[in-house]
Amino acid sequence: MSIFKDLLAFVDDKLEATYSHKAYDPSADRARVAKRVMAQKEKFASATPVKGSKDFSIANGIVRYEPKLPNGSALKLGDKSAPFHIPSEKFDAFLTKLHSVIVDQKGIDDQLSATPTGDKLARAPRKASTGGTGGAGWSDERRAKFAATMAARKNA
Repeated sequence: MSIFKDLLAFVDDKLEATYSHKAYDPSADRARVAKRVMAQKEKFASATPVKGSKDFSIANGIVRYEPKLPNGSALKLGDKSAPFHIPSEKFDAFLTKLHSVIVDQKGIDDQLSATPTGDKLARAPRKASTGGTGGAGWSDERRAKFAATMAARKNA
């Protein structure tokens, strides 16, 4: 082993994590945010009720816009964080300009890179049931009571 001692001085096992680490590319998250902005623009322009969640609400001619980043944090524009209050007649132009800032100027890449979705904490595990054989669901007592009720119905 002494013949490899000089060579092994160059080897560092701690570097494996650095070697395997994939650099974060914000383009996928940027595309998700841009797509969401355009979806909000279509929902705002629609004359009929729309399906799905909206990032905006309207009251007294003012739009309250609360966009979120893919990691769940609020979007920031400069030093102002969401929600943003915009006159309803200017909201369409605001969304067009926001889309341009996101896609063409890559204006939110610093926010996306600060907390990339790939590095965010794993979701909290589901709560285990207090009893029973499966995950969340009925307890053993509830299952027995249901079985007794079903048996009584069949016998009647």
